[in-house]
Amino acid sequence: MKLNTERWQTYQQIRAQLEKLQTLSSAVLQIRAADEPYPYDKNASITIAVSRLSAFTAAAAAILADAVKMSDGFLINGTGKNAVQLSFLVENIWDSFIDDLDDKDDSDK
Repeated sequence: MKLNTERWQTYQQIRAQLEKLQTLSSAVLQIRAADEPYPYDKNASITIAVSRLSAFTAAAAAILADAVKMSDGFLINGTGKNAVQLSFLVENIWDSFIDDLDDKDDSDK
């Protein structure tokens, strides 16, 4: 497997934006992100927990909008608690992946 450095850099940029958001807004309760790429996941995601009733300044909203634009997918999930999870997906962080190799093995049969 070979890391797609461009895709991993995009992940790191989104993470940096969301960490900046956390300093601007007390509504951001937690950030969950990988420090390094996980070799068994083709994609990578960053999840933030925000208060259920959150108001963002224009600057904070712009950061959220930029993070959504940079990501390949965006998910909003109500946790049933007093928070909502926002997840930002970056696809194909690996140039070749274990599943791709498994598919090639199956075609030889």
